[in-house]
Order: sequence, then structure tokens, then C-alpha cells
Amino acid sequence: MKDLTKAKLILYLEEDELKDIEKRKVFINGSETNLKISKIWKVTDKKFISSYRAEIVIREPKYRFSTLLKVELK
Repeated sequence: MKDLTKAKLILYLEEDELKDIEKRKVFINGSETNLKISKIWKVTDKKFISSYRAEIVIREPKYRFSTLLKVELK
């Protein structure tokens, strides 16, 4: 069985992008959302060695799996 009720959006952020991240709003494809960062790794990613991995959990996603999205944190 597949559970498609949630999706995980993965971001790779530079250290300076993490400043005040909990106060920033998440925009997807230019539209403001009520989404929040759910997890941030405390060590840099092994593949993207200068970036930190962050995750956003999207409940009831309207986007297809592996769709490329423009994500902004403002």
C-alpha cells in the first residue's frame, strides 16, 4: 500500500539561510503557504557538503511526486 496523505519536501540550505528560519514564511511557486520547516540536520549533508538538509512535511499534497518546485523563505 502507498500512503499519499503526506509528502516530504527536501531543501538544502546554506548556513546563512538558516538564520531566523523559524520566523520566515514558506512560498511555493510564488504563493505564500502556512507550511513550516519540520526538521533541520545539525551537520552538513554528505552529498552537498556545504549545505544543511531541511525538511517540510506537506499534508495532503497537491503536487505530483518528484515535481520541481520553486521554494522561497521570506
